[in-house]
Amino acid sequence: MGRSAGPAIGRALLKSINAARADLVVVTGDLVQRAHRFHYRRAKDWLARVHAPLLVVPGNHDLYSWMYRPWMRITVPRGRYRRMVGSHVATTWHDPGVSVLGLDSATPWTIQRGRCTPAHVRRMRRHFGGCSAGVARVLAVHHPLVEVNPAFGRDLAKGAEEVALAAAHCGVDLLLFGHWHLSLACAIRLGGRQMVVSLAGTASSDRYRSPQEGVNAYHQIEVTRSDIVVEEWRFCRADAAFKAASRRTFARQRYG
Repeated sequence: MGRSAGPAIGRALLKSINAARADLVVVTGDLVQRAHRFHYRRAKDWLARVHAPLLVVPGNHDLYSWMYRPWMRITVPRGRYRRMVGSHVATTWHDPGVSVLGLDSATPWTIQRGRCTPAHVRRMRRHFGGCSAGVARVLAVHHPLVEVNPAFGRDLAKGAEEVALAAAHCGVDLLLFGHWHLSLACAIRLGGRQMVVSLAGTASSDRYRSPQEGVNAYHQIEVTRSDIVVEEWRFCRADAAFKAASRRTFARQRYG
């Protein structure tokens, strides 16, 4: 909210998500542009109309802005996010076959780049350490932890390598990222383990990035005992609707 590509796209996104009848909707940050109160009101209202359970992690734009609230950014950087969104959504989710953990990589000390710490590793180990063999492990973080395409030319979060390696050792199957405004699904190999990466695109904003100028997209993901299927849905302006654009299937690697 604050850099929307238009009201039609927000309505179409909500309609598409609710039509999917998902078990869980994961939002990997940057709900708002400048953390203004009226932006958060709109974000809260939009999230309230999502039918599925929500798991949300904050992005760098969700913290108070250096431009408008420098003192608040230093003292209570997530204050408005926590009051208006964070207290109403989960950062963990479980069902018999899937366990999801969201980590907060946003930091007030940089403009864009995120930060990962040993505390993130400890929390991940506690969370996934209790999972049974066969349970799909999913980690959601705003800032990407691994390089997925050198052509994107983007920095990883500080400390990303340590958290990514710990994720592999914890048996994580699926990594959900945001931040780069680019839509991509791929498999990576790290620490002797294959993990699937779902990099969320720009769902409803006009903040596009090359080579995906003008592309608004999100991912629908199905996790089974043997596979992870990532389907990209893109906004079609001619029809004012999101439509399935591509589909990739990745084999899950057994853990435990």
